[in-house]
Parts: sequence; structure tokens; C-alpha cells
Amino acid sequence: MAGRYRAFISYSHRDAAFARRVHADLEAWRVDNELTGRQTPIGPVPQNLRPIFRDREDLSGGGKLNDAIRDTLSNSKFLLVLCSPDAARSSYVDNEVRLFKSMGRADRIIPLIIAGEPGDADNECFPHALTHKVSRDGLVLEEREELLAADAREQGDGRARALAKVVAGLLGVPFDEIAKRAEKAQKRRTRVLATVAASMFLLAVAAAGFAWLSENRRVEAERNYHAALNAADSL
Repeated sequence: MAGRYRAFISYSHRDAAFARRVHADLEAWRVDNELTGRQTPIGPVPQNLRPIFRDREDLSGGGKLNDAIRDTLSNSKFLLVLCSPDAARSSYVDNEVRLFKSMGRADRIIPLIIAGEPGDADNECFPHALTHKVSRDGLVLEEREELLAADAREQGDGRARALAKVVAGLLGVPFDEIAKRAEKAQKRRTRVLATVAASMFLLAVAAAGFAWLSENRRVEAERNYHAALNAADSL
């Protein structure tokens, strides 16, 4: 039954470091309590995005890899494709996109550009199967597919905004709503950090004040001691 995984991350292993960060960010994403349970075209909004499948190497324990991949893809609500020139050249990524589309779920694919340039012959980032329609029997057709991709590049959405777009897609919630909630959460974190910083500053000032007072008392005590010694000598 589809849905064991919220998403399957398809990527070139040359992009493994980025894939690990995206995987960690998505599984750690805190879904706003006000969103949880809301009905969307893809079902109720979950409390979190876990689990998300990342590493195909975990499937090599037995049987054919393609069979294991197909089973895992069929149990994933979405396919998140990390698009880069390496991904465009990867037979694994192309095959995973092709298999997912052959299940009639092309509308559940979320492309995330992390490097390269769409349509650039020398630096293409989209796998061939991603840019073309695929038949039920897995054949890549000549008809091209319209793509709406999140763009993590600096000249695109930027990493934070692109991640919010991916989350919106995985939850079935409008991006603007996710972005606004993420912005509010960031402002709350900033206020908390500012409060903590202010508290630490006040503690440091107080500690410095106590140290100054203590030193003054020590100097005064030492002065009184010497005064007493001088008085005793005089007597």
C-alpha cells in the first residue's frame, strides 16, 4: 500500500552530502499544530514528514535491485528528485523516475534543482525521464513534460525557500502558507535567541559588578589592615 514513506529521495551519489542534509532537514521539519489533520487533496496533513527514504544501498540485501526499488517506490507517496548534472547522467536516477512515472504518479514528483542549468546541453540538470512522459509499461515517450521545480541555487529560490517549497508539496499545502509559518517560526527563534543573549549579557554585567565590588572590599580591607598595623607600630 502506498504511503509507508512520505517520499523517496532520488539522487546521484556524487550529491550524497546534499542529499543527507535535505533528508535530515525534512525529517526534522516541525509541522505547525494548526496544520496537522487538515484535509488536503493528498490526505490529512501529518504531524511530521517521517519516514523519508534516502539510500538505495539499503535495498541490496536480497533479490533484484530493480524489484526492491519498485517496491519501495510503490510504498512512497512522493518522489523527490535532486536535480544536477550528475543526476542527469545517472542511470539510477533516470530509472527511478521512469519506474515512478510508470505507476501513474507523475504528479507526485517534486524536482529540486541543486546544481546545473535546465535545458543547457553541457550542464543539464534534469534526467531524461523527468522531462518526458512515460507510458504504463515504462517506455519514455517523445512527448515532453512540463516541470515546476524548487530551485535551491543561490540564483534561484535559495536553499531555505526551496526547502519550504518541497515541504509544501509533501504536505499538499500552498507554499505561501508554509513560507509564512516558517517565517513566523524563525522570528520566534530569533526572539528567543535575543532574549537568551540579553539574559547572558545581564548576567555577565552582574558578575562583573560583583567582581568589582568584591575587589573594592578586598582593597579596603587590606588598607584597613595596614592602617591597623601602622597604628600598632605607633603605640
